[in-house]
Amino acid sequence: MCNIKNRISSVLISGVLMAQVASPAFAVQQDYGPAFTNTKDTALPTVKGDLSGAGLQGQGSFRKAMPTFHGLSYFDYTANDVNFKPVNPSKSSTIDGSAMTTAATYNLVKNGPNDNLHTATNGFFAMPVTEVPRYVASAKGNPQFVMSKLLAAHYKLQASGTATGSVSYDGVTWRFYTVSNILYVDVPSVIWESAGTNLASDRKGAEKVLDYVGGDGVNTPQWWATFPTTVAPTIETYAPVILGQHVDYSTGNVKIPPMSQSDYIDFSGTTWGFLRNTATLTLWTSPGKPKKLWSPGNGPASIGPMKAGKWAGVDTVPGKIYLRDIQDILLPGKNVVTVKLDDAFGRSVTKSLVIMYQPKNNLWAKNIWYAPATVKSGAKVTISAELGSDMGDTASALQVYVDKNGNGKLDPSDIIAAPSNITIEANGTRTAGYSFFAPTDKQQILVAFKVNPGKTKPDNESDWKDNLVAKEIPIEMPWVTPPIDVNNIDYNNATPYWASVAQPQRLDRYIVDCGTINGPLSQKYVGKDRNFRLTGLSPGTTYKCQIQAISVTNQIGGTKSTTFTTPDIPANTGSGYWDDYGIVRENPTPHGTAQSINSIPARGYNYYQGAPQNMRSMANSYSPYFGEEVSTWAKPVIKTTWHTWKFYYTCGKRTCVGTDSCPIYFPGAAPEAWAGIRQNPSGLTINVTGSWTGSTSKMAVTDYQMKPCRGSNSLDPTPFQFNYYVPTMYRAVPNLLINKGFIPQTQTIDPTFQHMNLKIYSKAISIDRNANMSGTSITSPVPFSMLWSRYGTFSSGR
Repeated sequence: MCNIKNRISSVLISGVLMAQVASPAFAVQQDYGPAFTNTKDTALPTVKGDLSGAGLQGQGSFRKAMPTFHGLSYFDYTANDVNFKPVNPSKSSTIDGSAMTTAATYNLVKNGPNDNLHTATNGFFAMPVTEVPRYVASAKGNPQFVMSKLLAAHYKLQASGTATGSVSYDGVTWRFYTVSNILYVDVPSVIWESAGTNLASDRKGAEKVLDYVGGDGVNTPQWWATFPTTVAPTIETYAPVILGQHVDYSTGNVKIPPMSQSDYIDFSGTTWGFLRNTATLTLWTSPGKPKKLWSPGNGPASIGPMKAGKWAGVDTVPGKIYLRDIQDILLPGKNVVTVKLDDAFGRSVTKSLVIMYQPKNNLWAKNIWYAPATVKSGAKVTISAELGSDMGDTASALQVYVDKNGNGKLDPSDIIAAPSNITIEANGTRTAGYSFFAPTDKQQILVAFKVNPGKTKPDNESDWKDNLVAKEIPIEMPWVTPPIDVNNIDYNNATPYWASVAQPQRLDRYIVDCGTINGPLSQKYVGKDRNFRLTGLSPGTTYKCQIQAISVTNQIGGTKSTTFTTPDIPANTGSGYWDDYGIVRENPTPHGTAQSINSIPARGYNYYQGAPQNMRSMANSYSPYFGEEVSTWAKPVIKTTWHTWKFYYTCGKRTCVGTDSCPIYFPGAAPEAWAGIRQNPSGLTINVTGSWTGSTSKMAVTDYQMKPCRGSNSLDPTPFQFNYYVPTMYRAVPNLLINKGFIPQTQTIDPTFQHMNLKIYSKAISIDRNANMSGTSITSPVPFSMLWSRYGTFSSGR
């Protein structure tokens, strides 16, 4: 076996593009991945995910790949064994004397000689998610534990808006891919959570985890991956020592005297820390009173410490479990005492023994319960407990607690009225009960019975803990729809939003209906989000939205509603529709050339100071003359909305439904004749009237952009939807005549005509979620000024 030096924690594995081979088929049978022949006629699978290690960008990169095989094997670290074994012996091959399970590596294929693909890192080592449990079991891991980590990581990735790519969860980097639309996961993260490791030190002769061995990928492997694994935790000793003597508990009965201060359970166990200090030692009695005895750096001094997080060798948990430390969970009579030792990878071991515990001179409380089984908010509830005595007839004080503040603690203020004394017969039991009304503002409360609160019966009971028994009672709150409100209101759009329900675990969906205040409502949104964008509204109109929260049991939490009014379009301003505008003068020289739009100086320029030297066109050095024609132009404000759609894709053995979206850009104002965003607007016109010239003209669409609507959801098989058009420039044809205001004798402008407004007749545009365009007729004035310089006056509109 050649040396292995790469870290298995990364799925981006060094590799080279596999040369086309002449062999017609795999010489060995791979254990997973699609069947392939590696000939020039073979349809190559597509790998999709985070391919940044190969020089590609983004979580959703995809590329054709050439499948090759590599060897996968492991060795038992705990047995000091460096003989590699195949992960799946039923599908293994022996090559060059070494047994391996044959697995698949996907080497990305270049798209031509100028492709920027990094051929040194184009190999991706992953397995189908459905194969993970089998591999984990073969590698001596816990399949349920690994799958829980995998699914949690993938859920986190999906919450970010993609199903493929890289995500960090619980200290492990997971990488998810699709290979020909089947979900894959990187093998290294599976190995890590199976109690494998990437640690390079103290590896008993195995220096590396992954090695490129340079085979042809058909008859011999290109890669060989090996990893160490460990056994599950073990318990070597679990036996009671009573009065200094080990007790044979094979009969299942160990009698322990009361208040044994020096008696203990002799315990030793073995676990493996790797890099995580998360092993624990837990003990409980049947029917289930747990007590956490130990974790690294935390627990009684008699337990541990374990050397968690080391590769130095076996980590043991030696020590004594003193009975005085667990007396609070032992009950009079027979106790099945179970201990569990676990590790950081979901693997555990348990052992049990039976202890006959016979305390004397004791009052106790146990077996607390409540009725009804489901407690509703504000309803009457009865709590009861079993009380007992190991003494003679005893009259004792009884206290009943109800955690009215809902803080999970029992304070003196939580004591409710109860009988001041209760009598228990000698060596007998009795039931005590009390009723109260559940609070209306808490989802759970703690209740308790406490007998002998003064710890006076008997006198030596001051340290005993079985006088109190407590229980959490969940309270079913009424299912209520949250209130709804609206913000981000403009002429054509608004955003309804609402708070989360009080019990989100019960939520199935929200339903929101909206419409005009006096018209019918239509369903606008169904889902679990708490806001959505309402589009296609009319200016100056009052709307109503109502919401219902539906539970998983189809319960309706009532209906809440709100109203809002879109702003009316102002009658005397065009600032909401025009991003830029100006006048282009006609050059009166014999050449008759028109001034360039781009030569207009910035708006607000001081024309009086050195005007011709700072102008960007010689046309500006001429003064306008009476009756000069000028060409007007305007650039509309570009707004944005979103187009959404559903798509269908294969997930496992079923068809799933997803959503995708693209931004839609559209002008704030557009020609009346423009019917839809998929129509080319070139040449469509807008009517224009000069406020004091009386001249009429038309502005035609002279510039536009064509944009694609393309989704970004990596699961969408057809993200492209359509191309659409965005008008970006209007220019007057024919020109307007400046026929008033100029006084040639004084080279001034009559103040009456110093300012002119152009009235532009168009429609205000909005786009709904289905990419349908609608518009409202508007008149949007645009101001222009006749400005003065020492060379004369000229009209620029800037």
